[in-house]
Order: sequence, then C-alpha cells, then structure tokens
Amino acid sequence: MDHLIEPELFSYLFDELKQRNILFYKIEEKGAATLTRSFTALVFALILDRDATVNSPYYHLLSENDRQTLFDAAFNYLVAETDITDWHTEYGWVHALAHGSELLLSVGLHDCFPKERIVEILDTLTHVLKKQTQVFTAGEDRRIAILLAQLILQKKLTQEQIADWIEDLDFLDQSPETYFTSLNFENVLMCLYFSLEKENMLTARLKEILLNSWKGY
Repeated sequence: MDHLIEPELFSYLFDELKQRNILFYKIEEKGAATLTRSFTALVFALILDRDATVNSPYYHLLSENDRQTLFDAAFNYLVAETDITDWHTEYGWVHALAHGSELLLSVGLHDCFPKERIVEILDTLTHVLKKQTQVFTAGEDRRIAILLAQLILQKKLTQEQIADWIEDLDFLDQSPETYFTSLNFENVLMCLYFSLEKENMLTARLKEILLNSWKGY
C-alpha cells in the first residue's frame, strides 16, 4: 500500500504465488492449511488492488493473461473452500470466507474485469451461501454485504441486478435443513440494506425486496 517494494519484487511475489498454486494449498484440508489459503487470498486482493490503481507504481504490471488467471482463481477458490473457521484458539484468525470475499471484491472493482462477467460474482455468492451448514459467527455476512454494496456504489452492479438475484433465489423459506442457509442470507441482506440506506441510495424496488426478505428467525 505504501509502495515499499520495487515493482520487480511485486511481480516476483505474484509469480511465486501463482506457480506454487498456493491459493489452493491442500484445499481438501482444514486447520493450518487454511491459513495459507486464506492469507494468500488477502495478498492476491492487495495485488489486484494495486494493479488497478492508476497512481501506483504497480499499475497494470500484471500481464493480461495473469490477470485473467487470477480473476478465475478468485471464483474457483470461494467455490472450493469448505473451511469457514473464523477464530482458532491455536492459529488465531483464519477467516477464509471473509478474505475470499475481499479477493472477489478486488476482482469486481478491477478496471480490466470484463463487464459481462460481473454476474458471475452473484452466481459464486449463491453457491457459497447455499453450501453453508452452520451460521456465520464473525462478520462473514457483513463482508459479503460490503462486497455487494461496494460493487453497487462503484457502478459495477446495478440495484436491479441485485433485486433480480434475490428474487430468483430459492432458499428464502425456512426449513430444518436450510435454517442456517436462510439465516445467513437474511443477515447478508440486512447488512446490505443498512450499507445502502446509509448512503441514501436504495431504490424503491430493492428496498422493498430487502425489507420483505427478513423473516425474523
């Protein structure tokens, strides 16, 4: 963030992480291995942010192919990650889902990310939310909501697209099998509502859909 490494080292860092495929390090394992993946997601998020920042000495240092590879990896990682541990008594913060969401935000905000692919972010979030079998306990829902709110505020996603996405989802109704899924989704929408309401930006349609989606579990 403070430009304390040379551009050559910036490129070296990216190349090392890419060649070792470290974002997917022991993807089938949980625990210590997740730390490597989770914090690699943060490093990649920072790399993409700096690559997209015009006044940065690292602006557009990534090749087009490497950039697209990283875009794809961000989607694939959130789909593949199964460890949603937040705080671990031995390791400290793990928070893979939160860090993966931050990586996805860096993808969506990047000036080179194709506009026609923006809906893939919603598809990925649908997959992530549907596969959860326990309730979020450390702000993961807020991180996902921030991702959506920032994409709206930066005009990468429209409120109409978000409204359509919510209406098309099929796990809004509570059942014993989908209780945590429904609760997590409701909390994401609640955080999104307050994020956009604070900016006085909510359209009438999205506001109504968000308010109607709260079941009061």
